[in-house]
Amino acid sequence: MGADQMTLALERMCLLLLERAEPHQPLNLLGIQPRGVPVAQSMARMLRQIDPGRPVLLGLLDITFFRDDIRKAGRVLHPYPNRVDFSVEDQYVLLVDDVLYTGRTIQAAMMALQPYGRPARLELAVLIDRRFNRHLPIQPNIIGLRVDAVDSAYVQVNWHLDSDNQPQPDSILIFPERQ
Repeated sequence: MGADQMTLALERMCLLLLERAEPHQPLNLLGIQPRGVPVAQSMARMLRQIDPGRPVLLGLLDITFFRDDIRKAGRVLHPYPNRVDFSVEDQYVLLVDDVLYTGRTIQAAMMALQPYGRPARLELAVLIDRRFNRHLPIQPNIIGLRVDAVDSAYVQVNWHLDSDNQPQPDSILIFPERQ
């Protein structure tokens, strides 16, 4: 998938989000660090263009110490800084990631979100849904593209930075095995 198709998928995700959200409801996007951040940034930028009067808040959520495989890493882990500059208490919150694979990252994100409050509604948006590889019963609400890939396959989402240092869609590649 090239940049044009990625852009269309992101636009479709934004339109689906606007259909799902209440009118004039603030949109609170939380990009799961690191790979969900460019997806969330792109969506926030597009949403502000599509519906300029609606508040769109963007946060960054680190899940490093909430992962169930943290002790298997065998290395020193370096977390990303959280940036959640808005209250999620009683709000509509959209977790955003690039690829939904086993569901473990989303489970960790839900645990990492708990110290920030209890959303009234929590949903999930993913650019790529690998629907046949789930280990946990987690399903996305908003999907850019579904990919049917064998378990050993690897989906790579690529971005490039524009002159304003903003992520721009580049490509999505599928490899038979992790590179």
